[in-house]
Amino acid sequence: MAGKKTVYGIGLLFITFILLGCSKKELELSSAIDKEDIVTLRVLNIGTPPADGMDDFYNQLDAVTIPDLSCIVRFDFIPWGDERNQINIAIASGEYDFIPGGVFSDYFIMASKNAFINLYDYMPLVPELESHYKKFREDYLNNYEIDGKLYGLPQYNVEAISNSGQGFFYREDLQKEWELQPVTDFETMEAYLYRAKEEERYQDYPLITDNRIWTSLWNIIAGSKYLEVDSIFSTPYVVVSADNPTEPVSRFETPEFKQILEIVKQWYDDGILESSILVASGNEGLRGAEMMKQDQKPCETNTTFWVMNRNFIPELYEVNPNWEFEYYDYLLENAPAYLITNTSNTVTSISSKSNNKEIAIRFLEKAHTNQTYYDLLCYGVEGIHYNIIDSYINYAGIKADNIFPGWNGIGDYYMGYESQSVNSQWQTRVVEREEKKREKLAADAPYYPLDGFNMDTSNISKIYESMDEILIRYLQPLYCGVTDDIQGDYDYAVQLLKEAGLDEYRKEVRRQLKDFKAKN
Repeated sequence: MAGKKTVYGIGLLFITFILLGCSKKELELSSAIDKEDIVTLRVLNIGTPPADGMDDFYNQLDAVTIPDLSCIVRFDFIPWGDERNQINIAIASGEYDFIPGGVFSDYFIMASKNAFINLYDYMPLVPELESHYKKFREDYLNNYEIDGKLYGLPQYNVEAISNSGQGFFYREDLQKEWELQPVTDFETMEAYLYRAKEEERYQDYPLITDNRIWTSLWNIIAGSKYLEVDSIFSTPYVVVSADNPTEPVSRFETPEFKQILEIVKQWYDDGILESSILVASGNEGLRGAEMMKQDQKPCETNTTFWVMNRNFIPELYEVNPNWEFEYYDYLLENAPAYLITNTSNTVTSISSKSNNKEIAIRFLEKAHTNQTYYDLLCYGVEGIHYNIIDSYINYAGIKADNIFPGWNGIGDYYMGYESQSVNSQWQTRVVEREEKKREKLAADAPYYPLDGFNMDTSNISKIYESMDEILIRYLQPLYCGVTDDIQGDYDYAVQLLKEAGLDEYRKEVRRQLKDFKAKN
């Protein structure tokens, strides 16, 4: 996709002039479009809005949405950290037309409660959108169905390696200074953490602040033995054996999970984990980046590669361009490689309470088929939020706090641009290396056995909600190391899960998996 140019056509420039200038044409536009007919679509988006340029963003967006769709679109931003709770509040309020969903939300539960429209009912209105999603594979959207309905439009990815994305991000210059081995496994990662803790500048700060650390350890320790039914966040209670992907296994009763409890307990006692980690948010990425910028810690455990490229690296490069960084992907070379064409990691849903469903679906069509819309919604305003340099997205010259976060779920393989990092060391040493690894693994990888499987929680929603309460109250302290009696507290938590219906839950998952296998 390198080679694309972000060029606003004469028509867009003309419309922008009409809307922003003091020309007589403004009167013509007002008479052509009755202002009372212009509706407002509201988008809930996760991330931090850019410090500057939102007025420019809305001006350019209005310049196309008003004449095209007789609407304006406005974004409300919520920070990463309490997104699951905030999304549920937003759904209940009925104030938003567009809701983000995926592994970071209760998407499947909310879908089972009819919180979102069935997009299939509105597809006749947007033939270009439907054909766009069939460009890669005819049944692409079918693989996102829940009980035959499409509740969320997926972020448009094509074939990718499933076993990559989350990893350990760290200062490589310090690893060399401390004469440590590069981080490539659990032992070298732990060695880095304990060596960092010896440094006086880091002794007063926790190295790990994210209460999802157990998920990183699961990927390292158990990633080669089990497959995720959907994701570790949306389906935490069960996994399947890599050898038998139709038989759900209770994750929290595996020997690997018990091993993780021992590790986090030791890390908590030794001050590697934050003492108040239980009151940390569900996503501490923003705080982690800020601590690294202040040189209060040299690493981050729970982050994805794309977050590094788009957020961490530009921010840290702005603070100190001489720092060097590395990345250890927990699964990339630690687990079997599979090709996956779809996941429900990120989707865009239209609220069933929206008063403008038809306009909303048409706006989604524009977002995925019109380059002007896509560039604005994904990158913001060129020259303010990003630059195009040699046909690549580049944030050189853009302050870190002015990078547009992008509309959650809008990512589209066919519409997006390749990017280059402002940090040449990271780009050439890490990004290009990781891309080559993925390409090599993808060449011979089979398809993921559960590719296209989506859990329908409608029959077990009460069980799921009861187990979630137990997880937060009794399991979370354990996998954060906050316990004086690992075995006793563990036995009690598992007993409560069973009383809440864990066995019935596994039975339902098994039934759905077998139905999926029979149909596919």
